[in-house]
Amino acid sequence: MIVARTLLELRTACTELRAAHETLSLVPTMGALHEGHAA
Repeated sequence: MIVARTLLELRTACTELRAAHETLSLVPTMGALHEGHAA
């Protein structure tokens, strides 16, 4: 799981995942991230 805290981190992660043909999902949490979000 990648946690992006800035727009630059998000853009970098998206670029890398797309280049590797990986699946990309967004889980908006408003900062309340817990282990259940990774399940």
